[in-house]
Amino acid sequence: MYGMKRCQTSEPAFLFKTLSDPTRLRLLNLLAEGETCVCELTDTLRVVQPKVSRHLARLKRAGLVDARRDGKWMHYRWAWRTTAATESLLPS
Repeated sequence: MYGMKRCQTSEPAFLFKTLSDPTRLRLLNLLAEGETCVCELTDTLRVVQPKVSRHLARLKRAGLVDARRDGKWMHYRWAWRTTAATESLLPS
């Protein structure tokens, strides 16, 4: 892409693009209940694991979720710390 600047993860545009996807919003809604394993999220959403993992990685880059490995399983939860973009755009 000529002359186009890539969106940085700290920019508000990245956060809004992240939140614009219905699957990512559903994931955030499920994570509001507490830490959850990816396997449970795939079962609940009825979506294949690679797609869920890709969306969770995007949410993590945006600073909205944190991840923890437990053996071969990944567990995700809402992030305690936030980025400057999330602090300025989303209420605490």
